[in-house]
Amino acid sequence: MKILFAKHWQVFLITYGIQFIVPLLVGTSRTLQPYLVKIEISLVFILIVSLFWWLWSVSHTLQQFIEPSIRISTRLLNVAFILPVIYLVFATIYFTKIGMMPLNKPGILVPHIISMICFFFVIGFAAKIIKVAETGRPVSVNDYFGEFFLIFFFPIGIWLLQPRINRIVKSGSISNRQFEIDQGISRQDN
Repeated sequence: MKILFAKHWQVFLITYGIQFIVPLLVGTSRTLQPYLVKIEISLVFILIVSLFWWLWSVSHTLQQFIEPSIRISTRLLNVAFILPVIYLVFATIYFTKIGMMPLNKPGILVPHIISMICFFFVIGFAAKIIKVAETGRPVSVNDYFGEFFLIFFFPIGIWLLQPRINRIVKSGSISNRQFEIDQGISRQDN
């Protein structure tokens, strides 16, 4: 996917840059003030879509840079990916109509918790894929724990993760990367 070829600052602008710029512009316009809540909800929706797009791209596209013998099945990932998306669509609709999410009701609390667990799984899967694609070998949780937190704190982590993803994607085939790993060759990204 094209987002994996983007520079770190481009991914940041797509995901979080809009969140900072638009409220500044809207805040200064008196004609848009009545629509501020709807604009903010739209911005959050754009943030969520772009973040999930990046996670989906990392989790599925980087699979082709992993040896077939150590590839990780994406069946559970697909389910874990769909549940938070469905929840967020319904939560956004509910929030725009009611105005707030009463998390003390079981009908909302249970899907919220399930959605959060699935989201943590998706983050963990993406972190694992990055590490496996980078090293070319199976990894344990301790190996990709740092990547997990970089994704979790995405506005900061993207500045460190995206250049590494760019190197993986630009390196091309598995055999080229394996040769570079074996020889200890390190490419510097501009």
